[in-house]
Amino acid sequence: MSNLESKKPGGRRARLIPGEPSPWKPLKERKSDREAKSLSVVEAATRLFLERGVHRATMSEIAQHLNITKPALYNYFHSKDSILSACIQLADRQTSQALANAEALDARGFDKVRAFITEYVSVSTTAYGACLNRIDDRDLEDAVREQLRSVNRIIDHRVRALIAAGVADGSIVECDVRLTTFAIMGAIQWISRWYRHDGPLSPEEIAAEYSKRLMASLTPPKETVR
Repeated sequence: MSNLESKKPGGRRARLIPGEPSPWKPLKERKSDREAKSLSVVEAATRLFLERGVHRATMSEIAQHLNITKPALYNYFHSKDSILSACIQLADRQTSQALANAEALDARGFDKVRAFITEYVSVSTTAYGACLNRIDDRDLEDAVREQLRSVNRIIDHRVRALIAAGVADGSIVECDVRLTTFAIMGAIQWISRWYRHDGPLSPEEIAAEYSKRLMASLTPPKETVR
């Protein structure tokens, strides 16, 4: 067959006219479309997970929310756990960026921890952050459970490093770094349980208040939070 010919359904050949645009989008555009649709699936599923809980939400309900068929949904994700895995990755990306921004500051450990707290509060008010914070890993398959635990271990390690650096440079009071990390992260992650987008406080207002309260407990005697 000539490279200027293609088969139509039913076996007939159709000649492609040189210079005429292809009915197929370029590969890059098709890939971009698929990524956008996959993200839409994750967004819809995340909202459903928050409304109904991961354990009760079903693939059929996710498809209904998207107004697509269940087979069409399986074209993007083969299971609920695969959607959860994508959600975990997105929330991890947001948290990792907040940590990277704090770590990159040319500042004392105190100021780095404060910067992270401010950004992490905002992450915890997003759907992805809330879903990550509220997932009960007992509901997950082994592979996704380990993914979630690995993400949390890495985040915990990096937050501890920020606090330890502050203790070392004298900007943070002597403390049990491990327990202090648990206290800070637990307080912020609990926001995901009660925050509402239509509530009286914006993420920025919550971040400012949490930053002030949490950092006050880390301030050495006679040092003020600037």
